[in-house]
Amino acid sequence: GSADPAVSVGLRAWATAHPTASDPRFLLFVPGPVVLGDTAVRRLVERAVEANAAVVGPKVIGPDGELEEMGWWFDALGSPVPVVPDPEFDQGQHDDYLQPEAVAGAAWMVRADLFAELGGFDPEGVDGTAHLEFCQRAGSAGASVLVVPSAVARRVGAPEAVRHHPELVRSRFRLRQAFAAPPRRLAVLVPVLAVATVVGALYGMATGGLLAFTVSAMMNLHGLALDLASTALTGHLFGVVGGILLAGIIADRYPAHQITAAGAMLLAAAATVLPALLSPGGMALIIIMIVSGIGLGAVLPPRDLMVRALTPPGETGKVFGFVFVGYSVGISAVSVLFGWLLDGGMPEMVFTLSAVFAILALLTITAAHALTPRGD
Repeated sequence: GSADPAVSVGLRAWATAHPTASDPRFLLFVPGPVVLGDTAVRRLVERAVEANAAVVGPKVIGPDGELEEMGWWFDALGSPVPVVPDPEFDQGQHDDYLQPEAVAGAAWMVRADLFAELGGFDPEGVDGTAHLEFCQRAGSAGASVLVVPSAVARRVGAPEAVRHHPELVRSRFRLRQAFAAPPRRLAVLVPVLAVATVVGALYGMATGGLLAFTVSAMMNLHGLALDLASTALTGHLFGVVGGILLAGIIADRYPAHQITAAGAMLLAAAATVLPALLSPGGMALIIIMIVSGIGLGAVLPPRDLMVRALTPPGETGKVFGFVFVGYSVGISAVSVLFGWLLDGGMPEMVFTLSAVFAILALLTITAAHALTPRGD
């Protein structure tokens, strides 16, 4: 192994150009400044043969004896996430994480036939991430990736990738993976992202308007005192919390999430529209807003599970990111709309439109869920 970046890049180019030179069964790459333990190579080979693994790697110990690296996972955005986020004293606490999605980059071994079959390293890959990119391709080809904790590599200097900041390297890797996504994958993902954004926006409009304008709307519509209107909003917020907890329990025991979501959203819509249709007293309004909050809170667990059921594998983080982007957009848009309605002397529309937006959110996610084929 060599810590010299030029040597590491040269090894990458040579291995890619001569993937079967001397016809070895395994190829060992040591691009990082590490020293392998006396039995590390033997243990890597033995484990690869025993488990029929295509890519294997050791755990990496730092110069001071701390555990530094045990492999990597990939999040939904394609960004590598370390099994060991920060160096820590090694007590074998991570030795059970034997099947990450990528091995440590300082030293790793790959089956020569797989290396040749996949065309070696990507010559245009992000420097310092060859192991991540190759392990991704190996995983897509159905090959297994293993960490062998009994094989130890001890680092004798800073990792080679440090010459570029690790966060910069990972961001460049993630960006390249996103642009390399095949059109077929995007064709599957884009509709899901659109549904997630619309559902988030409609839910944001249903809830954000109530949070911002309940007090003003009740004071203008029913002549409620400020303290009673504020109490109604507080009760609504506690109702949201209670609804989330209740629906979480129901979702664990009752797998028909679309029915749970429909019941919760219908309850929320019915309770939310009541202040616009009736003229109840102060205490009745407080109870109505609590019930409205329970419904709006109870829809969240089944809604999230339904969104997850629509999501392609490995894209959960991205899809829920769009849900919350839509939620933020919805809150921003409804604030302008409801402010205009209050200025125009139509406070009842705050409750009516909040109920409408809740129903539209339910219809959107239910339709998407019904129209999407699933393997389960």
